[in-house]
Amino acid sequence: MRSDSFTKGYWGSRRRQANRALNNILVTRELALQGFARVREDLSTTKRRAFDVTVLGSEGREIRTTRRKKYIRALLDVTQERSLHAEGVVSSISVVEDFLGELLRAVLIQYPQKVKAFRKTIPVDLMLSAGSLDELQGLIVDGCISELFFRTPADYLAVVQDTLAVELPSHLVKTYIEVKATRDVILHNRGIANPIYTSKAGSLARGPEGQPLPVDHRYLRHSVGICREVVSLLGTQAAEKYSA
Repeated sequence: MRSDSFTKGYWGSRRRQANRALNNILVTRELALQGFARVREDLSTTKRRAFDVTVLGSEGREIRTTRRKKYIRALLDVTQERSLHAEGVVSSISVVEDFLGELLRAVLIQYPQKVKAFRKTIPVDLMLSAGSLDELQGLIVDGCISELFFRTPADYLAVVQDTLAVELPSHLVKTYIEVKATRDVILHNRGIANPIYTSKAGSLARGPEGQPLPVDHRYLRHSVGICREVVSLLGTQAAEKYSA
């Protein structure tokens, strides 16, 4: 029996939700910038030199402290120029991977024979920990998906396409891989291009090793657009292929 996950309406709804989440990254940026503008205006009109703020103390408890006006201005500059956009790129990839994970889980649960592409054997401790065959199947599938996203983006996109029998245009795959590589550099190398980035991005690398990668509004908008295209194409193809 097919689950509700295998109706065109369900996957159409999930595709729209993922694309809305991606668009909301841009909406959030716009709202944040409006908030920054109001704070800047307040800073320019007030005579106060310092402001009370809440931070975490050494024991992890909230404490009140002060920050000077020039410090707050500098923080706004850094956040507006880079942090806001970088966080948006990271969030974009997270939305795509969440969507792909949900899509894979639905298909692997419905067609357990496809798990063979991920795992040839089942650990004994995993079998012993499951209370039923359904629970065991869920644990296996969740483990396969979790392990998948630790692979390179080229590898996991290839597995997704092969497992689901769907296809992305090669230029879209390459562009998505560059965005994912940028995301990894943001998280793991302070936004500075390294050999891993240039290897993954290939001819689409946006900077030499040792240099910060440009991440501005234009690149964020590009990243969101690429992620939306991946979600839309895979979601549409999967709905057509697997829906009743």
